Amino acid sequence: MRSKQTEKILLNSLRVYEHFLAAHYSYGRVIPGKNISNPFSSAKQQTPSFNVYKGSDGSYMFNDYATGDQGSVFVFVMRMKKTTYQNAVKIINQIIQ
Repeated sequence: MRSKQTEKILLNSLRVYEHFLAAHYSYGRVIPGKNISNPFSSAKQQTPSFNVYKGSDGSYMFNDYATGDQGSVFVFVMRMKKTTYQNAVKIINQIIQ
């Protein structure tokens, strides 16, 4: 069973992705299902290999085709900020408030 805090984060997960990724999309907002250049790569890709999609539970997930990694908004923030789960939760809570 998920905590209320976890549920709130998952319900607002698209806002977190937009915070970090909006500049990578041509319209300045995340478009689920649209591939973009991998935000974890320092070089711009000719064939975009990263996207955000809506998971079966209604939260948004990411898929990194270049590495095969995929996961929740928690994993995404941990990778973006190179931090722990606990720090990722703090960062996410600051974004969604």
